[in-house]
Amino acid sequence: MRDSVIYPGVAPLYATRFACIGASCGDNCCADGWIVTVDRESYEGLRRVRVSGLTRRLRRALRRLPAPTEDHRYARIVYEPGCTTCPLLAEGLCEIHARMGEGWLCDTCFHYPRRVLEFAGEYSQTLSLSCPEAARLAFGTADALEIVTADVRARPSTMQHARPVHGLTLDAMLRVHRFCLRLMRRRDLALWQRLGVLGTLCEGLQGLFDAGRATDADALIGAVAADVEGGGAVAALASATPDLRRQALAFATLITEHPVPATSDVQRRVFSEVVRGLTGSEARQADADTVVAAYARGIGRLEDALRAVPHLLDHYVLNEMLAVGFPFERTAPMDAYRCLAGQFGTLRFLLAARCANDPFPDAEALVETACVFARRFAHDQRFAQAVGSPPPDHGWTSARSICSIVRT
Repeated sequence: MRDSVIYPGVAPLYATRFACIGASCGDNCCADGWIVTVDRESYEGLRRVRVSGLTRRLRRALRRLPAPTEDHRYARIVYEPGCTTCPLLAEGLCEIHARMGEGWLCDTCFHYPRRVLEFAGEYSQTLSLSCPEAARLAFGTADALEIVTADVRARPSTMQHARPVHGLTLDAMLRVHRFCLRLMRRRDLALWQRLGVLGTLCEGLQGLFDAGRATDADALIGAVAADVEGGGAVAALASATPDLRRQALAFATLITEHPVPATSDVQRRVFSEVVRGLTGSEARQADADTVVAAYARGIGRLEDALRAVPHLLDHYVLNEMLAVGFPFERTAPMDAYRCLAGQFGTLRFLLAARCANDPFPDAEALVETACVFARRFAHDQRFAQAVGSPPPDHGWTSARSICSIVRT
C-alpha cells in the first residue's frame, strides 16, 4: 500500500468539485487501451496480495518489463488479445480500488486525472481534460477556473517540479507565469487578442534569453502590461489578418496524417462527425477547396454554437497553462507558445468541423469533442508532437505569423 501526502496549495474551483464517476462514465479511461506503466513499489506490493479471486488476475495482468532501468517504469498492465479494457476492470470499476482501496493503485492510476505542479515551493493541482467528468466540470460554469486554496493530495513520485532556466530564479519565473495567467483572464480582450499578446511576450522573453539578459524579464512584463493598458499591444496585432485557408489545411493535415483508431463509441462518433463536417460524407479524403469551405462555414457558426458553453476555449487554454507552468514547460518560451497555440488551433478546428454539420452541435457534443481532443493529445505521443511542434512551413515562425493562425 502506498501513502500520499497532503500539501497546502491551490487549485481551480472545478478541480475541488471533482470525483470519479466510475461505471457511469461514458468514455472510461480504463477501457481505452492506454499503455499503463506500473512503478516498482506498486508492482512488488500487488504481487504479494492474497485476495480471493483477485490474486490470480493480478498475476496475469501485471508484467515486469524485460530490462527495467527506472523504478517508476518497472512493469506494465497487459491486455487480453484484441481487447482495450483493463483486465482488472469489472462492471466499470477497478477491482484493486474497489476491493483494497486507492492506496493500492499504482502511481499511474492513482494520480490520473490529477496533475500536480510544485513551482517555487507552491503546490497547484489541475485535472487532465481527457477525463470526461473533469471536462464537464471545467467547461460548465464561469467560475470553474477561479483559483482557490485547496489541499493538494499527491504522491511525491507523481509530482512535476518547475526547474530554473536561463539563469532565472524560480521566483522570477513564477512572476512571469502569473502575468501570463492574468493576461489570459482579461475579458476586455478577445481570446485571439490575448493569445496574440501572449505570443509577443514569449517572443520578447526568447530574445532576452538568447541575448543572455534573462534578468530583464520583469522589465519586459512591465512594458507589455503598460502596452496592453495603453492599447498599443492590441493595435499591433491588427495587421495579422486571419488566414482561414492556411488554418484549415494546416490542421486538416494534422488530423489526416495522424489517424488513430477510436476505442470507444464516443471517440468514433466525434471523429465521424468531424470527417462528415469537413467532407460532407463519411470519406476521409476531400479536395482542399472542399475542406477550406467547410472549415469557413464551421468557423462562421462556431460563435453561435459556443453560446451553449461559452467558456470552453478560454478554460481549455487556461487549464493547460496552469498545469504545465507556462511558459517554462519547455526550454524556449516560443516553443511553449507554439505548443499552446497548436492545441488551441487544433481544438478550434475540430469544433468548427462539427459546426459545419447539420444538425447544430449542442453543448454536450462540443464538450465531448474537446475531451476527445485532450485525450488524444495526452495519450498519443506522435499526435502530441505534431500538434505541439508544428512545422515552420505552415506559418509558425514568429508571434505575428502565429497570430494570423489563431485569429478568426
